[in-house]
Amino acid sequence: RVNAIAPHALSPGLACWTENNPEEAAEFVASIPMRRIGDCEGDIGRAVVALVGPDLRYLTGALVPLDGGQAFFG
Repeated sequence: RVNAIAPHALSPGLACWTENNPEEAAEFVASIPMRRIGDCEGDIGRAVVALVGPDLRYLTGALVPLDGGQAFFG
């Protein structure tokens, strides 16, 4: 099986940028339909566990955007 994720989560780099650019960061978060940045473990990690687990064993060739609905991969 081959699947890919397009994660969008609060990395150390993004946290630093957010701290140093609060106005831009607020606009950025407002552009995310879920109105928050993903959590590395709770949002991205759980999805990865599901992708590699037996419940999704028939899924292959998928790009899964884990970005709170921000990007559109039509």
